Amino acid sequence: MSKIDYTKSDKRMIEQAANDPQAVMRQQLGETQRYLDAKTPQLERWITSGVDPRALIRFAMLDMSSPTRAGEKLRECSRESIYMALLACAVTGLEPGALKGEAFLVPYGRKAQFMIGWRGIVKQARRSRDVVGLTANVVLEHDTFELDLASGGPPVHRPLLRGQRGEIIGAYAVATFASGHREVEWMDREDLESVKKVATQRGESDAWRGWEDQMFRKAPIRRIAKRLPLGHDYYVGLAVERAHEEGKSDQSVLDIVTDGEASRSEVQAGAAASMRAQSGGLDAPTSEELAEITRIEREAQG
Repeated sequence: MSKIDYTKSDKRMIEQAANDPQAVMRQQLGETQRYLDAKTPQLERWITSGVDPRALIRFAMLDMSSPTRAGEKLRECSRESIYMALLACAVTGLEPGALKGEAFLVPYGRKAQFMIGWRGIVKQARRSRDVVGLTANVVLEHDTFELDLASGGPPVHRPLLRGQRGEIIGAYAVATFASGHREVEWMDREDLESVKKVATQRGESDAWRGWEDQMFRKAPIRRIAKRLPLGHDYYVGLAVERAHEEGKSDQSVLDIVTDGEASRSEVQAGAAASMRAQSGGLDAPTSEELAEITRIEREAQG
């Protein structure tokens, strides 16, 4: 494999950064867009529940374009990890990003990790004809909240409409079945903090830092999901999340449901990293690098 000369690209990138603070960001976004566009056929192959693979990419790019800290951290993630997270979105039938809230690409180090949002679990539950409703909310200390678990009825929750509502004291989820039966799950603040502690044991997550209330909503939904007739897509997403929580790669989980697509992507990523190391470490792929990655992909597919 011949060494690729990035000298001109390096010089141009440095000049652009000096003259235009947004130049590097635009270049990062452009490179990622081209990389993911080239991966559209793979995403389309493994898509479920009618999700448009182009929509997955658009929502991911929208979050990456954000001027917030979350957007900045996501732009620092490898393109390969973003693709792997979108592959998880494809097989679970969920659309990523803050706009939809069904799933998120959460930066961890320089890798993006797939994480289901509480709205994603609601969407997966409603794919079952047995579940006609699934809601969740957080309760603040000055809200009016009444709950009688023995009666099986839904909680009475009246948020304080004026003034400070106070701190979060708990969260609940209510599932309604087609038969009219309801399941209710309540978690107090101590329960929620226990969930947070386990989830962040490898380090503080951007998901908990930026969307703590949404993560608290997800906790009772995740717990009540054990009593719901959810499908294969839910359990795939759960397995991916658990792999992340245990500090493991999600590759083996995704390989099972995509006939080895995750491993093929790892091979390509390794080849790209090797070529960048030979060329001085620049992340930007050239046409030669992309051609070499395509060749390796075809060889891996046999």
